[in-house]
Amino acid sequence: MAHRLAQDGAAARFGGDQFDSTAEEFYDADDGEEDEEEEEEEGDDSEGDEDLPMSEDVRQLRRDNGANDHFELLSPDSVHEEMHRIVQEVCQIVQLPSRVLRLLLSKYRWDKDLLLERFYEREPEDFLARHNIPASQWRIVAAAPAESGSRGTAGGSGTQTVICEICCQSRPYSGMVGSGCAHVFCVDCYRSYVAQRMLQAGQFEGLQCPAFDCRALLDDQLVLRLLEGSPKLRGQFQKALVTNFVTCNRRLAFCPGADCECVVRLLDDAVRACRVTCRCGKTFCFACAQDWHEPISCSMLRRWQQKNAGESMSTQWFMANTKECPKCHATIEKNGGCNHMKCRNATCNHEFCWVCMDDWQPHGKEWYNCNRFDEERAERVRRQQALSRNYLSRYLHYYDLYMNHLKSLEFEARLQETVHSKMDEMQYHGLSWIEVKFLRDAVAVLCNCRRVLMYTYVFAYYLKPSNQQKIFEDNQRNLQLATEDLSEVLEREMQLEDVAQLKRLVQDKFRFCETRSAALLDHVYEGYRMSCWDFEFHEGLKLNLA
Repeated sequence: MAHRLAQDGAAARFGGDQFDSTAEEFYDADDGEEDEEEEEEEGDDSEGDEDLPMSEDVRQLRRDNGANDHFELLSPDSVHEEMHRIVQEVCQIVQLPSRVLRLLLSKYRWDKDLLLERFYEREPEDFLARHNIPASQWRIVAAAPAESGSRGTAGGSGTQTVICEICCQSRPYSGMVGSGCAHVFCVDCYRSYVAQRMLQAGQFEGLQCPAFDCRALLDDQLVLRLLEGSPKLRGQFQKALVTNFVTCNRRLAFCPGADCECVVRLLDDAVRACRVTCRCGKTFCFACAQDWHEPISCSMLRRWQQKNAGESMSTQWFMANTKECPKCHATIEKNGGCNHMKCRNATCNHEFCWVCMDDWQPHGKEWYNCNRFDEERAERVRRQQALSRNYLSRYLHYYDLYMNHLKSLEFEARLQETVHSKMDEMQYHGLSWIEVKFLRDAVAVLCNCRRVLMYTYVFAYYLKPSNQQKIFEDNQRNLQLATEDLSEVLEREMQLEDVAQLKRLVQDKFRFCETRSAALLDHVYEGYRMSCWDFEFHEGLKLNLA
């Protein structure tokens, strides 16, 4: 049962994710300077977690209701179709060549409304010139533009022969290829040029005409036609087009699953930190592409991962074998018998006594036999060191709990194999798939509860003490007990011959787990809504052995 929260709770304080900005970003590669308009339009891409309040961070977190109605899965071909649809929609309005529109849409992060707004703010010639699109590359037409990349774009008959400016060979004009500008080249040279730019320069976007000082962009269809004999490069080029489109669109994201090409489209842009389950079986957070981490935010997960990268198993050794410098609080190891210590922190170099932790200089002649004791100073030093070690002990406590459930999730993968074997055996003896489905459901609930518990330990680590914290810990403890109870039943009671008894036992256990998980999450999300959670992001010990 979820508990009501006091509305006068302390306001939560921790930074939020700064997701993809919809502001457009432009850069003139030729002069290295952004123009005045671009400077006004460019958004802030910084990822400072401290800039956003807790309410903004959590506002992006969607409660997992088990439904998949907030997203849809797209194949790469579907993404290409979506790109083509947007280009054609804009083309019908402004009637520019598709290659120009795709470039402009890319610069405007595929926001067609913003592109049209900027386009009609000034004359077309001026607008395109400000984006470094030469006049020879575009034209206003009375109808939808024909696809570029056709033969004979510079004029001439099919029987006429021309010199290819790359290989200097005479070729029939009908065998020449152009990008819509005044330059044409033989197919072999054009194909070699495109392949070289991709293989040697790694350039898949913004390919230009190979003629000297010509900035005409190569149309996508032309590039794909030139790469028909190179399926690997063709695939890389198509992937680059999709990647550019997806990364520019706030509602699209790639599935992080291994070798998965699916793209996820979010149907509700107001909430981005939501659970997504791909066809490949990967379940992840749309906003950060990490494993689904309910009930903590993306920024809290990122802080936890950064902390784990810096402080792990070795922290236990530091706590038992080191002391802190009384001045800068850097952690120091005593590597000799002498009690005369000198901090090696370049900004400190403080000298002190290892025994009493006091300054070394006032010891007088008793350099190696310290018998002085300053109760007040010693107490102050002890308090400071105790505080740092308490932070470390707290971290180790929650880190161990977090890792325990993470490892248990790995073990549950083997349990799934056992359960599937049991289901096959039961079906072999005459039971239907519906009758044995309860075992698969139980394992799914078990794994979900372990994930929830795993991330609630991160939540608890940063959570400041309060009355609501005690309620949270009670709910957490209840879910922990229910989860372990279900795990034990699945591991030890699978050999029951009475299927009805086994089904009744397993269903009772996993439904109780679902109830306890819902109570815990209800309480956490209610606290988010009412700003009753207060968090502390301390650093703990400063590990510096330099």
